[in-house]
Amino acid sequence: MRLLIISHKPPFPIVDGGCLAMNRFLDCLNEIEFIKEITYFSLATHKHPFNSESIPNKYNSKIKFKHHRVDTQIKLLPALNDLIRGKSYNLSRFYSKDTSVSLLNLCDENQFEIIIFESLFSCVYFDDLRKSGISKFIYRAHNIENLIWKNLSNNTSNPIKKWYINNLHLKLKKFEFNLIKEVNLIFPLSLKDEEFIKENTFCRTEIIPVSMPTFDLKLDYTKTSLCFIGAFNWMPNVEAMKWFSNEVFSEVRIQFPSLELHIAGTFSENISFLKEKEGIFLHGFVESSLDFIAKHGIFIAPLRSGSGVKMKVLEAMSLGSPVVLSEKGAEGIIGNPSFCKDSSEFIEQIIRLLKNQKEREEIGIKGKQIIENFYNVKTIQNKLTKLMREFTLENLSTKNQIKIDS
Repeated sequence: MRLLIISHKPPFPIVDGGCLAMNRFLDCLNEIEFIKEITYFSLATHKHPFNSESIPNKYNSKIKFKHHRVDTQIKLLPALNDLIRGKSYNLSRFYSKDTSVSLLNLCDENQFEIIIFESLFSCVYFDDLRKSGISKFIYRAHNIENLIWKNLSNNTSNPIKKWYINNLHLKLKKFEFNLIKEVNLIFPLSLKDEEFIKENTFCRTEIIPVSMPTFDLKLDYTKTSLCFIGAFNWMPNVEAMKWFSNEVFSEVRIQFPSLELHIAGTFSENISFLKEKEGIFLHGFVESSLDFIAKHGIFIAPLRSGSGVKMKVLEAMSLGSPVVLSEKGAEGIIGNPSFCKDSSEFIEQIIRLLKNQKEREEIGIKGKQIIENFYNVKTIQNKLTKLMREFTLENLSTKNQIKIDS
């Protein structure tokens, strides 16, 4: 079997949770023996350029990496044009005719049995690729994208900004709902996303959680600093850090004036305003997210918007790090980790952990057990192998009906 995978950014280097999710999926596919060849085609952008030196050598024999440069920089005139024409600028930025031609030529030159789209943004080429004659398409849904923008709109007080963000949400919703009735198979990453998709389409949907190994790294549970890591070109992360610093961290520091919050991740210039706050340290990009989390005590995920499973939360749990999560931070994680409903619960939980080393250990061990039970690499590998084998044998219709009006 030959596969074509299309992603809206390169999976390497692993600079954010999306790249990590792509990497874990690619690892699973690489181990399936009856998949003989994989072509991985990624869009290369100004924020996520293609770097062949970042690709691990273990993929050389089976996987061919290709890319095409796409200019996704936000520009006022194209944004206004899409607004007037009723198109989604979130999506259209990732489309170029040259890239479409390259993909169609690639399909002509190879006999791909299946095309897999990594995330919604790569699906802007779905309609064009149906012309290739390939009839089997898999959509790997990292999240429900329109819900992220709906949450952002709900959390925005500026009426003009609120209107525009809600406009983006509605356009994404229309595209997303149309897509999930047209592809042949959908792989959501979380139970909540699986439930949402099944409520809105008859398309076959099978949850494939992100496989996550656990680590034997011995944590020092005496550490009581706080930490967060994420990409800050993703609006929910910026929103989360702004809210947490204002509503939670400043309140906790009244009781613990020496408390520190360490924040790492790409595009940290988008949260440079936090540098002015006492006790907050911005580290920018770090080579190892695992080392960073292990070094800085308690991991927080105070997300207020978003959808899908949060990869950095899973990484923290895989280490046995104690985590304090908002409802959105815990959303989609199998095993029902506890979460805080509001700022007061966040403050209470952090203070309790700062005072009690035994509780830090207990939460860390419980999180690690969730990863071992529900994100086991071998278990997920076996499920994916079984589904891919079944999918190649089934004559699935490319036309699926939607259950509700999009």
